[in-house]
Amino acid sequence: MPGEVSNTVIGATLGWVRERAGEEGIRTVLELAGETAPLSELEDPLRWGSYERAKRIAAAANELLGTPDGAFVVGSRLLSHFAGSEVVAMLRALSGPADVFRVVTDGATKQSTVNRFECAELGVDNATVVMTAEPGIELDLNTCRYVAGVLSSVPTIFGMSPAEVTESECVRNGDLACVFQVQWDPETASEPDVQVAFLRQKVEGLSRRFESLEQMAADLADIEDVDELLDTIASRAGVAVRAPRYLLAVRLREGGRLRVHHLGFTSADEAADVARQLEAGLAAERPNELVVEIASVGHRYGFLAAFNPLGRHFFETERHLLLAYAGHASAALKAAAALLEARERARTMEALFELASSLSEVRSTAEAAEQVAASLPAVVGAASSAVVLVDSLDGGRTVRMWRGEADGAMRAVPDERLGTLLVGLDPLARAQVVGPGPLAVPGAASGPLDPLAALGFAEGVLLPVVARGEVLGFAAVSRPVAPGHGPRVDGSSWLEVELVQRLEGVVGLASTALDNLRLLEEARQQAHHDPLTGLANPRLLADLARAVLAEQGDDVRAAALFIDLDRFKQVNDDLGHRVGDLLLAQVAGRLRGAVRSGDTLARVGGDEFVVLLPRVPVNDDSEAVAVAARCLGALEQPFVVAGHRVSVGASIGVAVAGPHDNTLDDLVNRADRAMYQAKAAGRARYAVSA
Repeated sequence: MPGEVSNTVIGATLGWVRERAGEEGIRTVLELAGETAPLSELEDPLRWGSYERAKRIAAAANELLGTPDGAFVVGSRLLSHFAGSEVVAMLRALSGPADVFRVVTDGATKQSTVNRFECAELGVDNATVVMTAEPGIELDLNTCRYVAGVLSSVPTIFGMSPAEVTESECVRNGDLACVFQVQWDPETASEPDVQVAFLRQKVEGLSRRFESLEQMAADLADIEDVDELLDTIASRAGVAVRAPRYLLAVRLREGGRLRVHHLGFTSADEAADVARQLEAGLAAERPNELVVEIASVGHRYGFLAAFNPLGRHFFETERHLLLAYAGHASAALKAAAALLEARERARTMEALFELASSLSEVRSTAEAAEQVAASLPAVVGAASSAVVLVDSLDGGRTVRMWRGEADGAMRAVPDERLGTLLVGLDPLARAQVVGPGPLAVPGAASGPLDPLAALGFAEGVLLPVVARGEVLGFAAVSRPVAPGHGPRVDGSSWLEVELVQRLEGVVGLASTALDNLRLLEEARQQAHHDPLTGLANPRLLADLARAVLAEQGDDVRAAALFIDLDRFKQVNDDLGHRVGDLLLAQVAGRLRGAVRSGDTLARVGGDEFVVLLPRVPVNDDSEAVAVAARCLGALEQPFVVAGHRVSVGASIGVAVAGPHDNTLDDLVNRADRAMYQAKAAGRARYAVSA
């Protein structure tokens, strides 16, 4: 960005202060400059900062050390300070100082976007360099002195003595530009002392470069976290190829998310947008952009890219250098991708094994659905999941739902959303019976009946839970969370193959478990309930009665109603057993509405029913009598059965358990005798056992 300088400039200034005044001097300079940024950030060569910051620190260093030409000293030491860097190695690869000054326009961009340089005249041993400020930038004296120092040091990288630099014109004096006359002596390269110093510097530089490459290989080998690996690659490349902005964007596998790591962009969104355009080939590479591909045999991972301000070019050698780093990156990413895939598969298998183990212990479809909902976030990396069971798709439909969160919590869904779920899931369920598969749904944008919107998912995927050709329900997950530093960038679909496979693994387990549990529940229902009316049968009534009678105390007792229908035999004789069975089902429905929520209604014979009432007050039959009265009232209105209008009543016996009623038989026998008293008294009434 315009108005920025590389932290190598600040780092060189602070390095000079450290030599002269130690760490205490560093702290004093930063205090004088009013600088609060951490020292590690200021000396990080990968970062860029404002020109104003660099000016404040340079002025503070001069003030502390009492050296007005401090900026010149720092500039003259810059190239030796970073002798092992790729930038210096690249300059040293040129034939001599004249070639360096010839490309000064592009070379200066490695340090600053504050000013522009042009080589106006060039000779064998001299050059005229013109410096102008970018619009809105006001150059100060320290900047001119720093530039003069850097220019003087150029011959030293070729084993010559420093050049003589004179600033013949300066914008601070009202001139249009700062003009530097540079004069060097090529013959000094043959002087023994200079030659020894040059060779020593070259060896040290090569040693640093070798150590840097060796350290990079070691770092990449030790890193296990993928995003840390990518950060390291991006950082190393950023130091090698100096630019204000660069990014690394890769996909570890086909169709995977694009991981973006960047420096110098104003925001992650801006970096993601540039990465998306480059990957899609929407922007051709320009001279101020350097883009190299990261690829291995059979797979393209992505690219490394560096960006200079418009009008600033890269050297061709920098492309070769960035390609070398891309080669390191592809080797590391290949290993990282294999390791990541192995870990993901291991985590998936572990999660599926744990789910399978937990499902083997559950006792109901509700428990199974809750276990699946709780496990899904961990298996697929989603923030939220849900399991929806749809009962009786062809009539009397109901929806039950369980929603799990990544932290293991279960979240309730408002009842009003369940109706929306039912409407939205019904056509999906019918379509998926024929061809089950994942349904990527965009979320609320698709309309108010979107089932994922009812679940509270902006985006996600639904997968039907199918067993023996029937849809039992759906498993759903929200769009997986993108971990790491960069935002998710959509090249293809976010619905990765790996995600679908993991989701299908969970749904496969869920389908088998839910189907088995449903069959088990049906078997339990048949074993404990009357198949005609759905009421408790005598076996279930006896089991429940044991618990009720065991809870009796000094203040509460159990009670029973024995209900026998009046005139039911006549309906069977006149209209047939089919109509009689339909009538019994309707009678059971009315009686359900008459008893209390904690009471048990059971069918114990052809047209005989028993109501078990727990915890009625001792020596007080009013509650039991009230239930009997409601039962009689429920049967007063005629029934319409198979087009026939029929009327039946009931005779009811009421018995509250006494001190000697210790079994269900004892209690029901007393209620049965009371029922006969009611019949003898004229039917359609109740009688209370004495």
